[in-house]
Amino acid sequence: MTVLSACLPHPARCSVGGLLLVACTCSCTEYEWSYGESVVESVAGAAGAGQPGVDAGGAAGGVPAPGAGGEDAGGGSAGSTAVTPALSDPEATPNARRLMHFLTDSYGHRILSGQQDLEYAQTVLAITGREPAVLGLDLMDYSPSRVEQGAASNSVEQALSWWQVRGGIVTLVWHWNAPSHLIDQPGQEWWRGFYSSATTFDLAAAMRDEASPEYREILRDIDAIAVPLKELSDAGVPVLFRPLHEASGAWFWWGSSGPDAYLALWGLLRDRLTALHGLHNLIWVWNGQDAGWYPGDATVDIISEDIYGAPRDHDPQLERFRVASAYPTRPKLVASSENGALLDPDQLVASGAAWSWFCVWSGREFIQDETWNADAIKRAVYSHEYVTTLDELPDLASYPLP
Repeated sequence: MTVLSACLPHPARCSVGGLLLVACTCSCTEYEWSYGESVVESVAGAAGAGQPGVDAGGAAGGVPAPGAGGEDAGGGSAGSTAVTPALSDPEATPNARRLMHFLTDSYGHRILSGQQDLEYAQTVLAITGREPAVLGLDLMDYSPSRVEQGAASNSVEQALSWWQVRGGIVTLVWHWNAPSHLIDQPGQEWWRGFYSSATTFDLAAAMRDEASPEYREILRDIDAIAVPLKELSDAGVPVLFRPLHEASGAWFWWGSSGPDAYLALWGLLRDRLTALHGLHNLIWVWNGQDAGWYPGDATVDIISEDIYGAPRDHDPQLERFRVASAYPTRPKLVASSENGALLDPDQLVASGAAWSWFCVWSGREFIQDETWNADAIKRAVYSHEYVTTLDELPDLASYPLP
């Protein structure tokens, strides 16, 4: 059992779900994981360490055991496969490092709840009485080809409030509207410009010719998106940053030219944001969803998968977890960065699919009505001891670093 020291935003909370707080007489307190050993460690121990496949009882063997940090690191079945909190950016901000340490400490012990868009996070509260620990927001309307059409966004303001006021975790995706060459016809309107079907922008050609107008437009867009990210950096907000997502599906323009062009764009985006713009508050979440599109361990912090199975199918998605865990050469955290159906916590524990967090996508069908998730399931998930909600987070801005 791992005991950690941290400062909680609300010291009166002496018992919050699976986290049992001790010495709750001041704002700085100690807490411990009460859920026991990592679910993956326990499954691996029961099935036999290093034995691939699923046994007759349904226990998965050979799943990389995420490290629990602290006293668990380097011990037991997790010893050779423990995830470390080291970030790929050697200049990562203290708060980015603190967040990564928390995620690593939690990994395999609990899954963080998440919801895309503040409106639907409020829907979760209305239905379940609890709020997600992770809020997903989109940088889409900061794209220059949308701004020139009059688009505006308050995602930065919402992110600032979620971290500073609510004490929550922020993850950002960027539905990057193509820099130019938008078709803008019925069914292919400018505001659909992140889809390959709504633009003729040729990424491969742009990346081959750095003197081309298209390459300069890519640089312009990266510089534009650095502005809201800089606001968050200046305010000390760490970001789980998930750009260029679902690339291997080719339905977005950044994936339509194949893996070589995509990998070149990933490297350009990362280098320009970190080296030129000095953005070291970003935890880089790769969501390419295919081994041939993986940019390498040196530029990736977390692996994630977007999962849309069938409505009301709350399968733990063990196979997707195992495939994603195998992308890096060194073990990394694996998250379910978009969901349609909620993942059943009991099945997660039983299977060893130790996703770091889930994030239900926005839209009435996913969270507001009961098409994908019955209200009873929403309440059961958000009250489960394996699921971390907003009120159960420690004060991440003072989370202990070694």
